[in-house]
Formats: sequence, C-alpha cells, structure tokens
Amino acid sequence: MSNRAVGVLLGLGAAGAFEVAYLLMAAQARRVSAPDRPDARFLVSLIRRRWWLAAMALNGVAFALELLALRRVSLVIVQPLLAVGLVGLVLGARAFLGEPVGVRELAATTAVVVGVTLVVVGAPGGPATFPFDQWSDVAVGGLVVVLAVPQFSRRGSAWWLVTAAAAGDTLVALATNVAAGAWTDHLPLALVGTVAVAVCGLSAVTCESAALQRLPVSRVGPIVSGVQVTLPVLLVALLGRQSWASTPGRGLLLALGVAVVGAGALCLGASDIAGIGRRQER
Repeated sequence: MSNRAVGVLLGLGAAGAFEVAYLLMAAQARRVSAPDRPDARFLVSLIRRRWWLAAMALNGVAFALELLALRRVSLVIVQPLLAVGLVGLVLGARAFLGEPVGVRELAATTAVVVGVTLVVVGAPGGPATFPFDQWSDVAVGGLVVVLAVPQFSRRGSAWWLVTAAAAGDTLVALATNVAAGAWTDHLPLALVGTVAVAVCGLSAVTCESAALQRLPVSRVGPIVSGVQVTLPVLLVALLGRQSWASTPGRGLLLALGVAVVGAGALCLGASDIAGIGRRQER
C-alpha cells in the first residue's frame, strides 16, 4: 500500500474517532450548569464527568492518528478528510441526541464527501509548509485573540463561542502540522507545537462545550468543522511556499474541492433547528 493511501486511511480513522468523541462531549456538556464564560471553573466541572474525560481520551487517539497521517500526506489532504466524520456526526446526532436530519442535511453531507474526493485527487504531493514570518504571526495572533475573547466576557453570544472554537481548532490544525513536520529534525519545535495543540485544544473544546449547551450538535459541529477544514488550507495556500502548478487544473480542482467541503459543512450548520429548541425547553 502506498504512503499516500496509508495517510488517507489514517485520516479517515482520525475523522471517525473525532466525531464519536464529539457526540460524547456534547451529551456530557449538556449535563452540567451553563457557565458565565468558558473559564477554568467550567472546565473543572466537565473534567469531573468520566464520560467527558473518555471523549477527551478518544480525541487524543484521533490526534495521534492525524499526526501519523500528516507524516505521510499533506495538511491539504488530511484536513478535508476530517470532514468525512460529519456524515457520522449528523447521523449520530439524530440517533443518539434526537436532532432532525432531512434532505438538506443529506445533500450537504454528500457535498462534503464529493469535496473530500476532489481534494484527495487534486492535492499536491509532499508536506504543506506553514512559514514563520510576519504575516503568519499576524494570522496566528488574530486567531489567538478570537479564541481568548470568550474567556474574559460574561454571558457572551453562543455564536461567538462557536467562532472561538473554530479559531482554536484552526490553531490546533496548524500546530499539529508544525509538530508533525519537525518531529524528527527539530524536536524542540515539535514539542512547542504539541504544547500549542494541548493549550489551544483545551480552550477550543471548552468554548465548544459551552456552545453545545445552547445550540444543537448538528449545527455547531459542522460550522466548526467547515472552518477547521478550509481555513488551515487557505492559510497554507496564501502564506506557505507550496507549489500547486503541477496539480490538476493548476490548483483549480483542489480549490473546488475545498470550496465544496466548506459549502457542504456550512449548509449543514445552517439547518433549521426549531424542533430541537422546543425539545430542549421541555
């Protein structure tokens, strides 16, 4: 089996593990009191729940699979592969959390799968490099600010929590890519990347757990995943030094795949949730 095929399989395994963990996390987050803000006290209340800890452990397994995938194929392939887990997430939200899934959700899920296929076919070979320069510093700094704001505001908007979680997951994706690329050649940088994954990941999951107390999984998960898939790829494209000249359509097929994945995920996130809101109020 080729290195690329192994990387794709590892990415799909990471996607499945991430989404099972997500369903567990959502179910447990709804069993604790809603916080004023997603701070350390809220995190402690979550940590006291063993099934929430099980979800975090499963996230760790998924991270390990993602890291192994990134050692074999590009970030541009791995990130959209994680969106495949949206299929299981939406169906799981219906089966285990009672959230409605209709034609719109199924069509959007199909779009995600098609987009992932286009990305795998159209992505360039070799590792995707995220540079260390002033523009990447600005991009990372902006994401850090978005992630940090909810920690200092009381009773913020649920959508700001979703935005913060998406920013945190984007930082996790970029840091994971750095750690994977530096692991054998620059161990200190790899360790810094791993610490960044842990810190940003905990902050993001705390914001997301708070958002899941107010909004359904079938809306929060796809929006966060849509940003997590598309934004790291776009940042690598705009700020990195990876050449797409030799890819099908000189990058056009790859760009189309990323756009379709993002559109499908965002369409899922915009689904009608009136019925869920009524059930949650009972």
